[in-house]
Amino acid sequence: MVHLRTLTTIFLSSLVAFTTADLAQRSLYINVQFVHLWNVIVQPAKYHLPSIESQAGYDAVVNTIMKISDQLHKSIGDVELVDLGPGNKQGREDILTTLQKTYEDKYGDVYKACKELQKVAPKFKTFGTGASRAKAFNSLLQNHGELLFAMNRFKDPRFPEAMHQATSTLLETYYSFIS
Repeated sequence: MVHLRTLTTIFLSSLVAFTTADLAQRSLYINVQFVHLWNVIVQPAKYHLPSIESQAGYDAVVNTIMKISDQLHKSIGDVELVDLGPGNKQGREDILTTLQKTYEDKYGDVYKACKELQKVAPKFKTFGTGASRAKAFNSLLQNHGELLFAMNRFKDPRFPEAMHQATSTLLETYYSFIS
């Protein structure tokens, strides 16, 4: 006969594994969406107007988007190497630190990239189609929301709070490119 405690332990372990897999998967999707955003907005501008590289904002946009991608890649690596179960507080703190660096308001990499994108939006809006830009941003926002949802499963308000700070900045950037 299986003890209730054994069943509970198995259930909680599988729940933590599912949450960890969700976190890794959603981080990967957001990473891919930022790179896709670069491909849809920045790359066509470079091909159509080679001198745009020397224009203010281009390098900052590229560097910041790549930095976000690197931070998210780091967080994915952290998730894969760390057991995020209730007993491993340091592993959770490491993930939280990475999320804060990536999404923190005014200082995080997402905030910086969005502000740079907003500055150069008028120049970049002429390249590609509005539909392709909207689709890239929509996918990014959807994956951001799904990662926020996955963070809620940790039952620790600091995780979604770390990401939620970037939501309004992402929306502002979306409107600067779409309107």
